[in-house]
Formats: sequence, structure tokens, C-alpha cells
Amino acid sequence: MKSAHNPLTPQERKVIHLIAQGQTNAQIASVLELAHATVAHYVRNICQKLKAPNRTAAAIQYYCCREAWPQPNKIESADEH
Repeated sequence: MKSAHNPLTPQERKVIHLIAQGQTNAQIASVLELAHATVAHYVRNICQKLKAPNRTAAAIQYYCCREAWPQPNKIESADEH
């Protein structure tokens, strides 16, 4: 659910959470079982919505605001399957 304080979709919140953990697009694609191009699309959308010039700035914004944002559901790593 999007709100004024958090314009991101649940899937975008999962992606930004993993970006903030330092994961690459390829790693995020593996964890979330998405195509690399799909993750890149999410990253572009996240940066646009947060008015961040790059993924690092978006991750910093997420890190600073994460208390106010609903956290993504538990993200399973690929080796937990």
C-alpha cells in the first residue's frame, strides 16, 4: 500500500530494502526470483519516486525513513528454498 510518506509499492519496498543491504541488481533478481531487467525497472521507478539521482541516494533515503515505512514481508534468500 502506497502512502504520502511511502510512495513505493510492496515489491519496490522489497527491492529498496535489498539495495540498502548492498545487494546488486543481479543478487536482488536471484533473491526475488525476478529477471534482471525487471529489477532494473524497479530501481528506476524507485529513484524517480524518491527523487533520488541514483540507487545509493535512494538507499540512504530508505535507511533514514525506514522506521516510518512499513517493512517488506520476510524476504527469503535463494538458499532457503
